[in-house]
Amino acid sequence: MYHCFISDLHLYQNSDSDTLFNKFINDYKDKLLSLYILGDFFEYWIGDDTASEYHQNVADKINHLKQFIPHIYFMHGNRDFLIGNDFLNTANLSLLPDPFVLNINNSQFLLSHGDSLCTFDKNYQLFRKVARNKVIKNLFLSLPKSFRYKVATELRKEKEKPIQTNNNIFDVNDNFAKKMLSDYKCTTLIHGHTHKPKTHEYEGKTKRIVLGDWHQSAEILLIDSNASSKLIKYY
Repeated sequence: MYHCFISDLHLYQNSDSDTLFNKFINDYKDKLLSLYILGDFFEYWIGDDTASEYHQNVADKINHLKQFIPHIYFMHGNRDFLIGNDFLNTANLSLLPDPFVLNINNSQFLLSHGDSLCTFDKNYQLFRKVARNKVIKNLFLSLPKSFRYKVATELRKEKEKPIQTNNNIFDVNDNFAKKMLSDYKCTTLIHGHTHKPKTHEYEGKTKRIVLGDWHQSAEILLIDSNASSKLIKYY
């Protein structure tokens, strides 16, 4: 039995990631002690009041999973940080702060979505700070749904643009990540966001494990009850 960590599913109706998530539920429902969804569960989220029949179906799947996996947790990502209590309650999801310290067999794991670790991108960090301000969030959620949909459409267009994979400004600041591990007294940092799955080994037996995004395949992390971890390719 495992603790499982996933991120960046970017779910939307009739997508490859939605198909893969359905397969994941069937394959892993009897194998997990807990499930941690570390942000960007959906392609976008513009308010609980815009939840569709598709979103309700996803909530139903999570509720079904809870019959097999008693502990299912969610952490906000950069695309779905507006998920609120209405949807969390409907899906029976427990919200985690970012970052969050998890203890497994006396080993300390630091969980994060990962966008806060990309400190080289000053413009994004400023946007993140402003967008997550409670007053700004409430103001946006008070706007007409049609306007919010337009914002979401523009965000999706930006996502479809080619990514400059050689531009480190969009990647994690390793020095910042190491400092977080030290500050929180953890040995392993687990996050998504960058879509660059890999295990980065640091000095002092510390490491940073990056989860993968979901399309026709994904990279997920499994940790057993002895705190041994493995990042696996899932099809």
